Amino acid sequence: MTKQNDCIADARDAILKAIADLRAAGIPVPAALFLASHALAYADCRLTLLEPAPAPDKPAPRWTRLGEMWSAEQAEHAIVAGYELTAFVIAEDAAKGWPRMIGWEVHGGPKLLDLVTKGDAASFEDAKAQAESAWEAFKKGTTAFHGQGHSGAL
Repeated sequence: MTKQNDCIADARDAILKAIADLRAAGIPVPAALFLASHALAYADCRLTLLEPAPAPDKPAPRWTRLGEMWSAEQAEHAIVAGYELTAFVIAEDAAKGWPRMIGWEVHGGPKLLDLVTKGDAASFEDAKAQAESAWEAFKKGTTAFHGQGHSGAL
């Protein structure tokens, strides 16, 4: 706390000297400006001296509804550091012989259109968790540019 107090005292002294110089030159200094300068000096000392709060180990992606995936029962996506994570549930279509599908995908590229990896999941929440894990692994370079689960070429 001593460093912070010294910083604030030094800032206060510098402000008082600047105000005295302005007044000596015949320039009036309103009280509001005086008080504001003290507040700014205090804030600057806090920003300079206080250690920043530790960043979370893994900031949680913010998942939002994905209305563009109209064929899905449920679909959400998260945009994280140049990638789009998608989790979805596609309803069974007995007439077409399609089973219910729960899956996830990670897209990248300049327009987020390049499929990086994809997979199936047991539940919607699991699909989101797997998409996040795949993105984390890809970021760290511990996984290749391919997924698992879905049929079809990448």
